[in-house]
Amino acid sequence: MPIHKLEFYAGAALYRLIRSLGDVRVRVDGGIVILDERLGIFLKYCTRTRSPWLFTFSATERLTLASNAAKMQVVIGLVCGSDGIATLQHQDYVAVTGNSASQAAISCSRGYDEHYAIGGPAGGLSRKVAPSAWNTLLVERD
Repeated sequence: MPIHKLEFYAGAALYRLIRSLGDVRVRVDGGIVILDERLGIFLKYCTRTRSPWLFTFSATERLTLASNAAKMQVVIGLVCGSDGIATLQHQDYVAVTGNSASQAAISCSRGYDEHYAIGGPAGGLSRKVAPSAWNTLLVERD
């Protein structure tokens, strides 16, 4: 059975994260990867090799994100080809996409040795995102 692109890119992102966390409980629920029953991870990927990377969120995906964000912390991982993973907290995702239930697209760009700039239909994120932010999720453990 072949490896699908989503499995390839999501697997790389999850492997990097889990390797940095060590012992962590992982389960999948409706497209959201849940870590230690307290953090939801939603992954999108773009196969483009260079910046900018574009990510489209369907109305169904937006609904899934909103319903999970009401129950726990949700982070969106934007897998930017082989460049890295831009980490976007759910509240930042809403800030760049707005509250509409319709489909929305996000762009992510970065120059050599820079942080990720993220923008969407509601505007750009006010700060840039460090490429290392993905590896520090769940650092403050009980």
